[in-house]
Amino acid sequence: MFCTYLYSDRNGREVFRATDPDEQLPIPQVGETIKLDSHRYRVESVRLVESLSPATLPREYRVRVELIEERAKSASPWKL
Repeated sequence: MFCTYLYSDRNGREVFRATDPDEQLPIPQVGETIKLDSHRYRVESVRLVESLSPATLPREYRVRVELIEERAKSASPWKL
């Protein structure tokens, strides 16, 4: 059985989604700082939602995160 991780912000907007077919990703811990895409987030909560039919649907971890650092945009090579 595989699991999915659904990362969302405080407003419930999805930030990132990851599928882990071999269950090799570590489960995020509250207070942990993680990097998703090009941003750094602090984990606020983790909730496991299990399917009623585990043979067909994965376990889903719903992870609430708070943005703490956004990657700086690279400077444009074009000068005006």
